[in-house]
Amino acid sequence: MCKLALCYSMEQGEKNEIECFRWLNKALGLESFLAMFTFGAVYMEKRKYQQAFKWWIRASALSHSVDSPPSNLNLGSLYYNLAVCYYKGTGVNKNRQNAIKMMQKAVAYSFPGADCDLKKIQQGNWQPLIHYLGPYWN
Repeated sequence: MCKLALCYSMEQGEKNEIECFRWLNKALGLESFLAMFTFGAVYMEKRKYQQAFKWWIRASALSHSVDSPPSNLNLGSLYYNLAVCYYKGTGVNKNRQNAIKMMQKAVAYSFPGADCDLKKIQQGNWQPLIHYLGPYWN
């Protein structure tokens, strides 16, 4: 369901946006980490930053309470996104300490490059090369 929703989100037009959210809502009824993560990515793309942040926080809370946990790559990507949000103040107040905590989690899940970015955040001179990432599909 999430893959189908993502396909609709990449197409232009109001009809496709409605279909995207319809499929994501179906997946959310299943308490899906990937649906919450994807909802955040779709909202970020639409520049609805507070909504994106809210869905990513919900996905992070759900990730620890599901029977089959998300992949390390998706968890790392999620925490990387949250670190960027906190560092840049996107959808949430800027908070360097929270950015560090989120990046530490990205490192713990072996997200590529997170260890180097963590050092830069700690030094206060981080310039994210990428903005936000969507979920990876296995």
